[in-house]
Order: sequence, then C-alpha cells, then structure tokens
Amino acid sequence: MQIPKCSLSQQNIAFIRSCTTLQLRIAIFSYLFLHPELVA
Repeated sequence: MQIPKCSLSQQNIAFIRSCTTLQLRIAIFSYLFLHPELVA
C-alpha cells in the first residue's frame, strides 16, 4: 500500500489559512470578551 502524496493547491492553502485565521480571531475575541480585566 502506497500512501498518496497530499497535493495542496494555492486555493486550498488560502482557504485553510483564512479559516484558521478566522477561528483564531473568534477565539481571541471570545477570550477577551470573557476576560475584560485583561484589556483594561
């Protein structure tokens, strides 16, 4: 059994990048929202 190589196109990479950055933004915003004392 040979494992097929993963071929990521530029569109897939951009999509993954945008998704991860969006999730990071949501996580950071929710974290700051739950911990407002860190912002002040």
